[in-house]
Amino acid sequence: MALCPPSVVGPISPCVNSVRVQNQLIGATVAVLRNGAQVAGGLATWTDQTFDLNPGVSLNSNDKISATQSSGGTTSAPTPVPVVVQHAPAAPLNSVTFASAVLNCSNALLISGAVPGADITLTDQHGNIRGTGVASQDGSVGIAIAPQLGNGEILHAVQSACGLTQPAPTPSPLPTEPPIHLPPPIV
Repeated sequence: MALCPPSVVGPISPCVNSVRVQNQLIGATVAVLRNGAQVAGGLATWTDQTFDLNPGVSLNSNDKISATQSSGGTTSAPTPVPVVVQHAPAAPLNSVTFASAVLNCSNALLISGAVPGADITLTDQHGNIRGTGVASQDGSVGIAIAPQLGNGEILHAVQSACGLTQPAPTPSPLPTEPPIHLPPPIV
């Protein structure tokens, strides 16, 4: 039986240290290819999975990233339309945005607008790190906040990618109160 090629999820920047692959069979061995040579891979434990790049491997602008899957002695063709690695970001990096509601009791926030693979850091007004994450291929990341956001507390988000750092932190919107009465669940 022929195997269908898996899909590589883009965009991909030179800042990433992993590649997201979809549509592979659970239990298949996935090979992530850069210009035809394997740079990552492993056993598929799900049909949508991220594979870390091999140690010492980095991606370069214009690399073509594809993937294959192997199962039962059969290997698929590579991804028919490879994802081309974007150019490295230029200075200055754009500001990230707070994409989720910011509530006085928030214990996680969604940040968007980052370079894929960028490190995102949330700090409080005293410079304490309250949460960190790595932006996915779509430039977003959910970040857990510890301890949870206090009454009226403002956080600042900064992205760092490919040796560059966002010039000025993005302040969160002023937190609002959560709803007093939650609506009944719909079953």
